[in-house]
Amino acid sequence: MGSLRSRQGMTFIEVLIAVALLGVIVVTMMAGLSSIALATGHHRQQTTLDLLVRSEAEFLKSQAYIPKPPPAGSYQNLSAAGYTFSAPSVLYWDPAVGTFSLANNENGLQQISVTVTAPGGGSEQIIVLKVQP
Repeated sequence: MGSLRSRQGMTFIEVLIAVALLGVIVVTMMAGLSSIALATGHHRQQTTLDLLVRSEAEFLKSQAYIPKPPPAGSYQNLSAAGYTFSAPSVLYWDPAVGTFSLANNENGLQQISVTVTAPGGGSEQIIVLKVQP
């Protein structure tokens, strides 16, 4: 028969160390899963924001050209629950300066910019060029 010492079970200190290690591992795994869940929500919101900005650009392209000065209605925006669309900002091509500005002359080329803001505060801007047909 073996000695009495070799037949004994684990000591109390060994059990405490094993439980402490298991606790550290579980806390680490839960923190990782929590950060993955937060990143997934943020990524979903950014993807939706990108989709809305691209849809807004296509919607602006589909509208008829509005010469300067624009009527009260101007270009229309899309809408989505929780997301804010800024009013379209229209600049006109000024060949004298070589850039877009609020010049009084209409040359048949507009730069329309729209900013979409997500509920969490992220935003994205799109710039669309529109040519008079």
